[in-house]
Amino acid sequence: MLHNPYVVVMGTEYLLFDVGGACAIVGLLVTLTVTVARNTRTLYLRESLP
Repeated sequence: MLHNPYVVVMGTEYLLFDVGGACAIVGLLVTLTVTVARNTRTLYLRESLP
């Protein structure tokens, strides 16, 4: 990090923290999507239909 704060991704140079931040955002979006889907399914199955 002190010597070279850049990383090469698919032939393009980016800052390391930019790449790390993008990976964190993708991970959180996947976690959010999975959690919403599980909770929606659970609530649907527990709801009593008339």
